[in-house]
Amino acid sequence: MSESLIVQSNDEGLREIEDFLDRSFDTHHVAHYAATITVPVLQAVQNAIHHGNADDAAKQVRVEVGHCRGGIYFEVEDEGAGFDYEACLSRSANMEQGRGLFLISSLSDRFIFSKGGRCLRMEFNIEGVYADDAVRRLSSLQYFYHREVMEV
Repeated sequence: MSESLIVQSNDEGLREIEDFLDRSFDTHHVAHYAATITVPVLQAVQNAIHHGNADDAAKQVRVEVGHCRGGIYFEVEDEGAGFDYEACLSRSANMEQGRGLFLISSLSDRFIFSKGGRCLRMEFNIEGVYADDAVRRLSSLQYFYHREVMEV
């Protein structure tokens, strides 16, 4: 069973996505994972609005949630031209990636780009999450926020 929401590429659309996430966590019984899922999904939506759709309120962003093997997925798709995600991912190995891609890659268990970079599917393991995964996610968030504070 999957659900989706389509919103305009503006701040109101982002607020609608936040409400959709809250409802999805309750519907799919994953509220205790909300913090580690909300951050990468909202980053993906913000990227879709700002980079994919170039803040064009006439364009839309689709967010879908559903169950996948061992967990839950969120898919974010924009109406932009796409981007060279392979080049961005190769730069990420050298820590030259943007903050959104860093959070998405650190906090999701799997992420897959499709449709020329216009669509991103993030999967989160829910069943049998191991302590190592939780520690890895927490360490990534601590590193990210420490780095952000140091750069200010």
